[in-house]
Amino acid sequence: EVKGLARGAHAPNQYMALATYYGERQKNYLQRAEKEKKEWEQLRPNTVSMAAKYPRPVDSARNAYEYYMAKASESGALEAKYSRMATPAALENAQ
Repeated sequence: EVKGLARGAHAPNQYMALATYYGERQKNYLQRAEKEKKEWEQLRPNTVSMAAKYPRPVDSARNAYEYYMAKASESGALEAKYSRMATPAALENAQ
């Protein structure tokens, strides 16, 4: 549904809806990343040895943190893009 709206968006309110969606998505990813970072920091001192099987819980928490941060960055970039496109000046330049 969002992809269809992104393809068919032509009005400022449509771009603003997309910007709002991606802004909320970014907040959600940042909250998830913070949760994983706390878990990663709690598990880090408990790492037993290098011979432990991969992925250790600490590795899984770190990987999840990095994934959520990357997705938050991606969503933030899309939010900024659609926010810029929602301004009347951007629409005038596009025509």
